[in-house]
Amino acid sequence: MASEIASLLQHGWVNLWRNKTLWLFSSLGLIDTLVRAIVPIAQDESPPSILFFLILSIAAIYFTFMSYAGLSFVAYSIAIGKSVDFQTAFENSKNLFWRVVGLSFLLVLIVSPCICTVFIISYKEPFQIAYVAHNLIFVSIPLSIFAAMWYFPITEMVANDSKIGKSLKTAWTIFTYNFANLAIIGFLLTGIFYVINISISMAAMLVQNNFDFSALNTLDFISPHLSFAENNSYRLVAAIAQTAWHTYSTSIFTLAYLKYSGIKMLKHLLS
Repeated sequence: MASEIASLLQHGWVNLWRNKTLWLFSSLGLIDTLVRAIVPIAQDESPPSILFFLILSIAAIYFTFMSYAGLSFVAYSIAIGKSVDFQTAFENSKNLFWRVVGLSFLLVLIVSPCICTVFIISYKEPFQIAYVAHNLIFVSIPLSIFAAMWYFPITEMVANDSKIGKSLKTAWTIFTYNFANLAIIGFLLTGIFYVINISISMAAMLVQNNFDFSALNTLDFISPHLSFAENNSYRLVAAIAQTAWHTYSTSIFTLAYLKYSGIKMLKHLLS
């Protein structure tokens, strides 16, 4: 089991550098954060500001889902040894777009009882954003073992042009048959990213306070982003780290899907 997981983690890392198109699609998810960091949005309710915010939000949603679809398509192409360019990947991503949106909506509905429970528990105390954020983090920890159920259905769509229902059914079958390995990978990736996020936040807090280590006492170690509400530089760095880790996770779970579903891969992969 350990060697199998280590192999997936290793080959997932290697595949990140096989095609720059993977990173081009990854960067689509940064557009919203980048624009907000460069172009300050006026804090008023004037029609131009509202319109600009609305357009930016719609564009951000579109590019985010295009990024999800494109990453999975390129990661799949890399894993099976098929060359792919940006134009081809973009056209296929457009075909996948609404299915990825629908899948996201269904998965949110599935976990909505957990989210509702968080808000119910949070409202039993005097309402604080930090309290809600902390509870969401605590709930996400056990849910991380199901991380494959986000990546697998999209990969199934890419591999077999499946509809949402069939992709979920196939993904669930593969996931349950290989639960132990996939649960460990999901939990491990979530834990490592949390450590990376904390490290970035500690570094940002030290830089912001001229390396005064006592400033770390003010850092929210559970939800560190709450300590940098108005810091666009931190938001951008954190978004880049999150995007890079999502790309790595996509690469790993794509390989895992191919391995456990029995689809033929390159001979040198996961042998």
